[in-house]
Order: sequence, then C-alpha cells, then structure tokens
Amino acid sequence: KSSIGAALAQYSGRPAIDIDAEIVRNVGCSIPDIFAQQGEVGFRQLERQQIAQAGMQRGCILITGGGVVKDAANYAPLHQNGRIYHLSRPLELLEREGRPLSENADLELLYKERLPLYQRFRDVEIANNSSIKEAAERIWRDFCEHTGT
Repeated sequence: KSSIGAALAQYSGRPAIDIDAEIVRNVGCSIPDIFAQQGEVGFRQLERQQIAQAGMQRGCILITGGGVVKDAANYAPLHQNGRIYHLSRPLELLEREGRPLSENADLELLYKERLPLYQRFRDVEIANNSSIKEAAERIWRDFCEHTGT
C-alpha cells in the first residue's frame, strides 16, 4: 500500500499522506510499539483522528492500512474527497513482519472477517498482482475516468 501510494503520488503529481507514517511521526514510536502500549483500541483511536484530519484536505492521496475498515467513522473522511481503492493481493504474498494483527494471525480468517467491510468501503477493487507502477497507473486511470480529472 505504501509503495503503490508513493508511486501514485509521483504518477499523478498529487501529495500523499500515509496515515500510519503520520501516526508514527506524531506519537514518536512504531506501530508495533503503539499496539504493545495501547492495544488495538488505542491505535484505532489514533488512526481515526489522523484520518479525520487528513480527510479535510483536498487533492491528496490518503494511504491507509487494511484495518481502517474496522471503524465505520473512517468512511466519510476517506470518501469525501475522492474514491476508495481496495488493493487485493494473494494472501501468501502479504507482508507480515511489523504488522501486529497479521504477524501471527490466520490471514484467511482475517480476510474473511474484513471482506464485507472492504466491500462496504471501497469504490473499486484493484488487484495488486503486478508491478507497483502498473497498480498505480490502474488507480489513476480509474480515478480520472470517474472524476473528470
């Protein structure tokens, strides 16, 4: 997500805001440390606050983690200025290191729990099964087709 978001920012000329990176910058410690100190509930509160703030900006690409869909309050600030893209990838290719919820989880079960939430949030599903550049180009092409950009 972060790599595709950065590529999309470069491709589109728009600034990108990586929500997790902003949380780390504001709190001063890593996502795993936040989970260890505050648990998932504490992290989700920080995430909700950061998304609300970022959602007030216009013309930006907002990059989020997959768990953002667990809080319905995130939908409006994410959707108010654009489209929501769900990047799908084969589970066996997902990175686990440094990701507190997926590090030791049953990814298939986690995906089945989240899929209905992804479907509610997203405007478009983009298969992330090719290069970062190709995924970014597909997102930008779809965005332009549906927003008149």
